Amino acid sequence: MEIPYTFQSQTLPGGRSTDFTDGPRMNVRLVVKAFLGSVQDALVRGEGIEIRGFGTFRVRHRKARTARNPRTGEPVEVPPRSAPVFRPSSLFRARVDRTASHLAGGPAEGTGGAGV
Repeated sequence: MEIPYTFQSQTLPGGRSTDFTDGPRMNVRLVVKAFLGSVQDALVRGEGIEIRGFGTFRVRHRKARTARNPRTGEPVEVPPRSAPVFRPSSLFRARVDRTASHLAGGPAEGTGGAGV
């Protein structure tokens, strides 16, 4: 089953665009669709994918369990299932944390918290 992907150009801080390629947009779409399809195919086969500096995709298998209906409090059996998970690398998390801190008006990087 092919899952349709949509692509959207956005403007980033500093006026930069997410359209950072000089090639035709269709080529970029094909590459991204092929990449995402490959990741999905690997996960369906039970394989994990590691992209150094970015993160790891894998499948988490969850056991069957008994939960509670929050409205009635009655026990409900939840069947076992598998779910795709993504874990960002430490480099990815650090970059996002620095960016989020900067956008929120936090201390500038390398200032020891002085914000100067």
